[in-house]
Amino acid sequence: MFQSLKNNFIFSFILLLVMGANLLFSQQAFPPPNCDFQYQDINNVKMLYGNFGYPNPGYVAVAGFSHALNYPKGSNNTFLAGSGFWLAGIVGGDTLASISGAWDSQGTPGGGVHEFFPDFNPADTIYQISMFEKQNPDVDPNLVTDYFAENRQLHPDYYPISHNDLLSQYYDYKVTSTTPEAPDILRIDGLTKLMYARVISRIYAWDNEWYSNIVFYDYFLINDNDSAWTDVHFGIYSDPHSGDFSKGVSINDDISYWDEEGRFMVQGDHPETGGDDMEDGALIGWDVLGFSRPGKKDPIKDLNTRFWSWEHGPNDPHTNSDYYRQLSKDAIDRTYDAESYGSMRGLIGKGPIEEVAPGDTLRVTIALAGGKGIKQLRESMKSARSLYKGGFQVPKSPNPPKFTVEPQNHAITIDWHWKDSYEGYPPTESRDDSRNDGIVYDFDGFKVYRSVEGPEGPWNLVAQYDSINGHGYDSGLQYEFTDTGLKNGLKYWYAVTSYDIRDDSAGVGPLESPVTYQVEGTMPGPKPEYQSTEKVYAVPNPYRADMDYSQNPAWEYPTQELRDEWYEIDRRIAFMNLPASCSIKIFTLNGILVRELTHDRASKGHNIASWNLLNKNNHTVGSGIYYFVVEGQGTESDFKQVGKFVIVK
Repeated sequence: MFQSLKNNFIFSFILLLVMGANLLFSQQAFPPPNCDFQYQDINNVKMLYGNFGYPNPGYVAVAGFSHALNYPKGSNNTFLAGSGFWLAGIVGGDTLASISGAWDSQGTPGGGVHEFFPDFNPADTIYQISMFEKQNPDVDPNLVTDYFAENRQLHPDYYPISHNDLLSQYYDYKVTSTTPEAPDILRIDGLTKLMYARVISRIYAWDNEWYSNIVFYDYFLINDNDSAWTDVHFGIYSDPHSGDFSKGVSINDDISYWDEEGRFMVQGDHPETGGDDMEDGALIGWDVLGFSRPGKKDPIKDLNTRFWSWEHGPNDPHTNSDYYRQLSKDAIDRTYDAESYGSMRGLIGKGPIEEVAPGDTLRVTIALAGGKGIKQLRESMKSARSLYKGGFQVPKSPNPPKFTVEPQNHAITIDWHWKDSYEGYPPTESRDDSRNDGIVYDFDGFKVYRSVEGPEGPWNLVAQYDSINGHGYDSGLQYEFTDTGLKNGLKYWYAVTSYDIRDDSAGVGPLESPVTYQVEGTMPGPKPEYQSTEKVYAVPNPYRADMDYSQNPAWEYPTQELRDEWYEIDRRIAFMNLPASCSIKIFTLNGILVRELTHDRASKGHNIASWNLLNKNNHTVGSGIYYFVVEGQGTESDFKQVGKFVIVK
C-alpha cells in the first residue's frame, strides 16, 4: 500500500514538473526562458557566447557579470559592450535587414537592437562538445552538414571541429513586434518586416602555440522565407567598449580602424587617454574570412570586403534601409586610424551574394583574434586565415585525461586512472593520422598542474610522467599524484594534460592537450576520523575586514559564475575539521541566531564549511564575538561542539 502511494506521488510530482515546463514555454512571452550563454574559454581569448546572437548576458539574469570578451584571459582587459552580425538583402522587392547586434541612438525608443532569439523550446539551447569526445578518422568535421536534429537537439552525426565547439540556433521570426512584452525597439516601423532567417551559429577554438589567440565563428544562414534573398550582404558589427576593468572603463577613448597592412578591423583602447589603459597593449581584430556552401571545401569567390568605422551618434543606423545601405557600401572607410579615438563602432563585411533560394544555406566564417600590440595581432590573423584556407586541419594532441581530486589532511590526491564509466577513449590510445613521421599512436606522457589563484591559472607544473619509449624523459608513467604540504582550508585547482611525441620530421611538438579542458578545485582538510583528537575551529580568527584575503594564495575568491573580481559576498570564514554530516549554527553573544549552515562531505568532498558573513536575511554582520554550535547528523548525531570567533570591522 505504502509503495503504491509512494509511486503515485512520484508520478504526480514528475507530471507537475513537466506540466510546469510546458506552461512556461507555452506562454511565449518575452524573453524566451531558454535564453542562455556560456564562455568560450579554451584558449587566451575568453569570449561570451549566447544563443541569441549577442555576446552579453542581456536577457539572462547574471550576478556580477564582468567581461563579454577578456583578452588575454585572466587579465583585467575587457572588450565589447556589444557585437553581432548584420544580414541584409532584397526580399520580394523590399530592402530588408536582420540584426543580431547594434545600437540605435536615432529611434524612439533607442538602444540595443537584437532581432534574433531562440524558439520557445527548451531544446533550443547551447550545446558544447569537443573533438576529444568524438572523433572519426574517416570524417572531415569541416565538411559535416548535420548540426541539429528534428527534435532541435544536437544531431547524433555531428562531429566537433575543435577543442571546444559551442553551437546553438536562433531565428529572426520567433520574437517579433507582436510577441507579448517584446522590446519596444522591435516595433520601429523600419524593422517590422522580416527576412525569415534561421541561423545555426558555432564558435570554436584550439589551445596550442599557433592558434591560442583566435576564436572562429560559423554562421549558417538558412532562408526560411517563401521568397529568395537577393543581393545579400553580411557583416560583423562591434562596439569595443575596451579598457582595464579594474580602473573603470571609459567609453570615449576606444579605437576602431582599418589596418592597411593586415587588411582587417582593429579595435581596442587608445593609450594614455581615459585612465583605463589595458595591460600589454592588447588589441582585437575581426575579419570575415569567407562565404561557402555547407559541405563544400571551396569558398564563394569574387566578393568585396567592406569596412566602416563611426562614432556613436547621428551615424547609427535606424531602419532596414539604413542597415542595408551601410552594409552594402562597396568601400573601405579610412577616416579613422590608430590615433583616432572616441565612442567608436566598427563594421566589416563581404558581399554581394547574388541569391539565397528558399531553404538554402549560406555559411559565413569569421575570425576574432587577439594580440599584444599590432604586430602580434597581425600574426594571429595571418594564422587564422591560413587555418581557414587549409580547411581547419590542425595537428592533434592526445586526448586529455579525466581525473578526480580527493582532499586529505594538508594534501590532495589527483587520480586519472581510466574508468569504464568514462566516455571516449583513454589518452594512451590517442592517434594522429596527420603526422609526417608515421607514428600514429603518439601518446608520450602526462603533466599535472596546480593553481592557487583560480580555475584560469596561472598554473604551476607540479608533476610529470613520461612513457618509457625512447622519446622524452622516459621516467615511467603514473596515474596518481598526491600533492603534499598544502594548507588546510585554502582552495587549490588542478589540471592534468597529456602530450605527444615530437614530430621531428615536421618540426612540430610535443603537442599538449589544453590545460583548462578539465579543472577541478577542492580544499585539503582533516577527514572525519580526526574528530576524536581535534576540535572544530574557525579560520581566520579573528576575521579582520581591513585585510585583503584575496591575494595569492587566495583565501577569498569570486563565488559566482561570470565574475572575476572580489565582491562583499565573497568574504569567508571557514569551519575546519567538521564531522562528515552536520549543521553549524552561528549565534551572537546574546544568543540570537545569525545563520545556519549545513555540511555534507559526500557532496563537497572535504570537511570544511564556509560562511560569507551574511545573516539569514542576507545582510552583512557587524563586529563582535560570535558563537557557533556544530551538531552531527545521521550516524554522527551524538556529536556536538561549541566554539567562538571574532569579527573586526
